[in-house]
Amino acid sequence: MSTTPPGPIQRFLRTYALRYLPVYLVGGAALFATNYINVLIPQFVKDTIDAVGQNQPSAEWVHYVVFIGLLAITVIVTRTLSRIMFFNPGRTIEFRLKNDYFRHLLAMAPAFFQRFRIGELISRGTNDMMSVRAIIGFATLQLINVVVALTLCIYQMIRLDVQLTLLCAIPLLASVWILRHGVGRLMTLFKEAQGQLSALSDTIMDAYTGATVIQTFHATDTFLGLFDKRNDDYIETYRKMTLIRALILPIVAVAGSICLVLLVFIGGHKVLSGAFSLGDIAAYAAYINIAVTSLNSSGWVVNSIQRGVVSLRRVYEILDAESDPVPSPPNPIPKPAPVSIEVRNLTFQYPETNDTARHSAALSDISFRIEAAQTLGIFGPTGSGKTTLVHLLTKLLTPPRNTVWINGKDILDWSREELRSLISVAPQDAYLFSRSIRENIGFWDLPKDISAEKLNESAQLACVEGEIRSLPEGLDTTVGERGITLSGGQRQRVALARAFYRDFGVLVLDDVLSAVDHHTERLLIDHIRRRSAQFTTIIVSNRISALQHADKILVLVDGKLSATGTHAQLLATSDVYTRTWEYQQQEQEEQPAELLPSWTTKEAAHG
Repeated sequence: MSTTPPGPIQRFLRTYALRYLPVYLVGGAALFATNYINVLIPQFVKDTIDAVGQNQPSAEWVHYVVFIGLLAITVIVTRTLSRIMFFNPGRTIEFRLKNDYFRHLLAMAPAFFQRFRIGELISRGTNDMMSVRAIIGFATLQLINVVVALTLCIYQMIRLDVQLTLLCAIPLLASVWILRHGVGRLMTLFKEAQGQLSALSDTIMDAYTGATVIQTFHATDTFLGLFDKRNDDYIETYRKMTLIRALILPIVAVAGSICLVLLVFIGGHKVLSGAFSLGDIAAYAAYINIAVTSLNSSGWVVNSIQRGVVSLRRVYEILDAESDPVPSPPNPIPKPAPVSIEVRNLTFQYPETNDTARHSAALSDISFRIEAAQTLGIFGPTGSGKTTLVHLLTKLLTPPRNTVWINGKDILDWSREELRSLISVAPQDAYLFSRSIRENIGFWDLPKDISAEKLNESAQLACVEGEIRSLPEGLDTTVGERGITLSGGQRQRVALARAFYRDFGVLVLDDVLSAVDHHTERLLIDHIRRRSAQFTTIIVSNRISALQHADKILVLVDGKLSATGTHAQLLATSDVYTRTWEYQQQEQEEQPAELLPSWTTKEAAHG
């Protein structure tokens, strides 16, 4: 018999909240004591007023005043304790949930980030987290507060006068009905606002990361217009929410005023008839005030809990997104060493979306093999599937089973930790963090653990050491957002130095030579060739000069393997390869020597 899996709320409570149940119980007890004392105080006020009204000597009633003062101090203590018991776990749970959320994002495959945009993920990790914290913090406290206060208050009101209490219930229940419908409309608007906030966050992220492109194409006004529209939509939704709150919140106050009018008329007649004392009137008025305050809070509580539930589901939609299952890593993970790589009849198509459903496979029937410590070159025009193949070889994309083998073992049977330890990638998009060059290259270590020796060696291998030395702060130069203070070639070589920094068994260069000149390219290739016995190398490039020394070169055209062989073999068998080689050679010969940057001769002298 199958059982329904627990939903996000049950799993959240079980994983995060239940461990703090003893703390919440203490907080609940303090909250009950607070409300009990609050309801008790009007009774002593009643006794004090009645004693004064009967002209009793002060010695008969002054102890009531002292006791009321002591009760008020006790309320301060118990209320403060209850808030500490609810707020502290709420903050701790938020901290743990955010850490788990961030850790989960770091473990996700690239396909996940095609489903969810960065702005959406940031919005769920910040605004939705705040709403979730409210559930297990202030909202839960207020919910218990409202239930206990109303229960004790109504009990005392019934004790004083059943008929008057039933009459007061009519406007109070009517206000609750209005609140219920108003809160339902608020929930609909809140869901709409969350989606608009995510879209606004996406727009801001696009503007920050694409600032250079926006300015280059003079698209500032267009982006400002898009930002204004999404911002106005968000403001308009919150304006509607504010209007609804402004309309429904006074309803309870009006109901309370009606109750006071009933108290004056009915209670006044009872005072005149001797059925009520002035103290009873004062106590009943205090209970009406407590009931109205509690009902006012109930609207916020219901709204806050509903918002929190929506936000919790949005957060768990991310946490429930499964990464590709991977085996557990061996302990310890073996030291990286060169490996053989074999691909057998690999066909791959990206998951269908509205944009890709009609497209053919990105790769079709690819097969090849390279031995350990050999160099594989991958050549092809833009859109031929080179980067897709690299992502499959490094398991950034998940290939079909029995298609990619490393050292005779299916890549799907390798743990993520093993592969990340084995493979070092210099990606096509040379992403640098807004830190120093030292921290970008030694990214694998904590700043205090970065090895100066490995740092210098990596910079030399990447042909960027001379330029780093010429910077005012050298390795401690901060590169700015995405490395904006460096040129394209410098960013590419700093990213390459990062790939060289750690030990690895497979080095993957995904078109990282496109932003450097031919002289620097030759230096880089020479550095790699001198160390090539230490690792297996995969070089993706549109420049054949970077691939000509490879043990095997793949020529990809439209996702298919057009030709394979050494440089000499391809010149004899592949028209695409031969024509490209001749064109690039002619282009290189026509480049004047004076166009080469002056620092390249210095690098040649060092290297």
